Amino acid sequence: CGYADTVKCWDIKSIEKLSQTDAQIKARVNFNKSVKCTQAGFYFGISKDNLKKNAKFDSIDYKGSYLDMWFLMSKYGQKLKSNTTYYYKFYVVADGQTYYSSVQSFKTK
Repeated sequence: CGYADTVKCWDIKSIEKLSQTDAQIKARVNFNKSVKCTQAGFYFGISKDNLKKNAKFDSIDYKGSYLDMWFLMSKYGQKLKSNTTYYYKFYVVADGQTYYSSVQSFKTK
């Protein structure tokens, strides 16, 4: 995976619950050591160059060497349109530092 210092690897999972108006994004972030995670969330948009941070994030109190996260778009206030490509990236705050995944995409039905 090639990440330096704390993050070992982002493992982006397949999109689940994909429909015309909803989707669930999932990922696992693996760390090189046990860390304290305090926040996780995602950036989202219809342009990979203009992603906006989702206003609803998950506050977490987690310590370990990996973190699984999943976000159902409708639960997080994202209203999707059919036959549209969306872009997203995950973030996690671990030991006071923010880490980001690469940008991913999916297309609604």
